[in-house]
Amino acid sequence: MAPTRAVSVVGLLSGVRAVPSGQLPARIDGRSQRRGALIEIELYGLGLDFLGRYPALIRAVTREDVQAVAQKYLDTENYALAIAGPHRTPAEA
Repeated sequence: MAPTRAVSVVGLLSGVRAVPSGQLPARIDGRSQRRGALIEIELYGLGLDFLGRYPALIRAVTREDVQAVAQKYLDTENYALAIAGPHRTPAEA
């Protein structure tokens, strides 16, 4: 594995934390969506209070947490990169 370097997560964390806290529960508005959410909550053992705890759990994620997960799961030597969209040169970017 290649030498590690810090993951730039400032934008990632600020974007995720800026999501309104009620967004997840608000997306669960139909019967089948509620049923599916409850099944997943039970399947993963998240606890019946998960939807209420979700915003705080997201806000609690730190740069160090993201760095640790990236180092554990991302292999900088063996990966595939796919880019979709029009080709642009570095000068056009």
